[in-house]
Amino acid sequence: MFREILSSSGYCCQFDMDHFQKHTDDATMFISGIRTSEALDFVVDGQKVSHDGTVTAGFVLLYLFDPQDSISLLDSSIRISPSAYFDVNIDVWAIDSSDYVKELSVKSRKCILETDAIYGTGFYYGCISANIVSRLVDNCQCLPFNYNADQLKVEDIYTSCSWDRLICVYSTLNKVFGNMKNVIGGSECYQRCDFIQYDTDVKYVRQERKFNDVDGNHSRISVHFSDNTCLKYRREVLYTWDQMLANLGGIFGLCLGGSIISIIELVWFLFDILYATLTYRRNKTKVEVLQKKWQTSVDNLSPLKKKHVLGKYKFVN
Repeated sequence: MFREILSSSGYCCQFDMDHFQKHTDDATMFISGIRTSEALDFVVDGQKVSHDGTVTAGFVLLYLFDPQDSISLLDSSIRISPSAYFDVNIDVWAIDSSDYVKELSVKSRKCILETDAIYGTGFYYGCISANIVSRLVDNCQCLPFNYNADQLKVEDIYTSCSWDRLICVYSTLNKVFGNMKNVIGGSECYQRCDFIQYDTDVKYVRQERKFNDVDGNHSRISVHFSDNTCLKYRREVLYTWDQMLANLGGIFGLCLGGSIISIIELVWFLFDILYATLTYRRNKTKVEVLQKKWQTSVDNLSPLKKKHVLGKYKFVN
């Protein structure tokens, strides 16, 4: 039921429902509900083993992990103390995007699809985490948390971080978390266009009522949904081209008494004025050229021959 997975806090035991359904038999019944009796109920051992073999009482970190995201350094954990019982209620809400939104560019719709080029960096939390890890790589000169150079878009000259480099990784990580505004403000990370958000509400129950402790290190955890229903939000385009055209036509008709035909007539009138102006200028140019040619022709003519008078008769040479 549980598999080992790498997280920012180290290796964890993950309950992978998809993997469990794939490898279980057909007779297994899967029930998810809102009551404690229908919850995922398990007991964990929170003892801490030091490097010298000393065993002491410790605590457990519980993460709600979305399998569609890569390693996220921003996931908030639930701290499970020993000898206690914790009831974890999960609230679910979903966001769905219409086809009009998905046809827009990434910067216009402010969300990403699986077909986008930036899909390789993960979704929002995975993308922010990749930006954080890129800073870790620059400072510590190694690749932490099983990231590769292609995911972080860095040069393929770094190797995985060794144990002695983890001190540098976690010390740099604490400094980056202290200045998260610059990390988020300088990144172009978007959430998925269709995604499901999980919020947790943890209730602590006294051990004497619900849990019979054995050795003081164990804790009991129940995880279930808080309600049978969830809220679903739809991301929609505020104005499509046809809606904007209809609204502009309505305002134009209400305020000016016009319509689409009036706009067409106005455009036709402007083109008619432009055509008449160009035609007038072209004809005027032709007339000026003809007048100039006629004047040139008259100037080039030979002078009129003089008249000679002989007696009372007039002769022309």
